[in-house]
Formats: sequence, structure tokens, C-alpha cells
Amino acid sequence: MKKALLFLSLLISYLSFAQPQKEVLLDDFDGKTDYDWTSGSTPEHYKTIKKGFFHIINKSKSKITWNSVRVPIDTSNNFSIETSVALFQENEGEAFLIYGEDKNALKFHFVRIRDVKNKYSIQFGTFQNGKWEGDWRNITINPLKQFNRITVRRKGKEMLFLINGIIEHRESFKPFFGDTIALGTGGPQHAVFDYILVFDEREGN
Repeated sequence: MKKALLFLSLLISYLSFAQPQKEVLLDDFDGKTDYDWTSGSTPEHYKTIKKGFFHIINKSKSKITWNSVRVPIDTSNNFSIETSVALFQENEGEAFLIYGEDKNALKFHFVRIRDVKNKYSIQFGTFQNGKWEGDWRNITINPLKQFNRITVRRKGKEMLFLINGIIEHRESFKPFFGDTIALGTGGPQHAVFDYILVFDEREGN
């Protein structure tokens, strides 16, 4: 079932572009991975891959933990970054998709989903100079313990942000600070990621 859903997601992504694409990264956490998702695991920030899912359990209130992997995206072309995540704790914790992160993890762009008593909000933004930039907005998504698909897509000069295939935000393209992508949580939260994929177009805009 999981493989069928992932294939469907890939197909939707492919049809949305209408140009040839090159797979840069696909990790469904089902088997051997070339990426280090679980290093730095501690009792307070526990990370594990189990039964085809990447779990991050963050017990530290208001603290963030994530693991980054290098993904060389040609940002001069159209591209898409996508993950599917479920929140498992009814707290004020968050799940993050981080992209364009610099090598010191001090600057990056992000999408984060927050749950407060089964009411959800989302932020599309940038972290730099020690500050979180970007407005929060309320959103209706699949509830606790159900997966929601987050897609970040460059299309021409625009960046499109989709949740479960619906465009929720758009803005002008912002240059990346670096070439790493990360999955993470802001505690307290237990976030479960189903996959991470990146497509890069073979041709220019």
C-alpha cells in the first residue's frame, strides 16, 4: 500500500511539471539508505527508522532537532522537494521540512506544521540572523496520526507551497543558502516521516 501511494505521489508530481525530470533524491525509509538520518540521537531527541518510516521523538520543549543531508539541487531550474509527515502528539510541537540550509545550519528556508489541541497552523519562511521570518496561518489538514504531504516547488520565478496537493502559499524564488535538506521536529512532538523526494528538471525554465 505504501509503495502504491508513493508511486501515485511521484506520478502526480511528474504530471504537474509537463517537462522531463531527473530524480535527485528518493528515500522511502524502506530499506538501505545512503543518508545519515539518525545520527546524534539521544534520549531527549530520539531518531530511528522503523518499518519504512523515519521517527523523530523530541522531548525538549521549544527546542528543535533535525538531521541534514546534502542534496545538490540545480536551483537555476525548476525543482520540487516533497515529504509526507504525521504528528503523533497533541502538543504544541512541530514538524519541519528544511531546505537550502547553509553548512553551519544557521540559515535556511523551511515549512513547519504545528498542532495545538488538534488545531493546526503552518508557517512558510526563512531562518536567518537568529530570527524566524514568515507569518503563521491556520490550516485544515489531516488530523493527528494521519499523513500530510508537503511540497515545495519552484516554477519559473515563483515558489509554490502545496499541502496535500493544494497550493497554500506562493512567493518569489529566494536563493538557497546551501545545498542541504533536513527533516526535523520542534518539541515536544513525535513526528513520523514516510518519505523524502527531490526532483530537478533536466531543462532550463
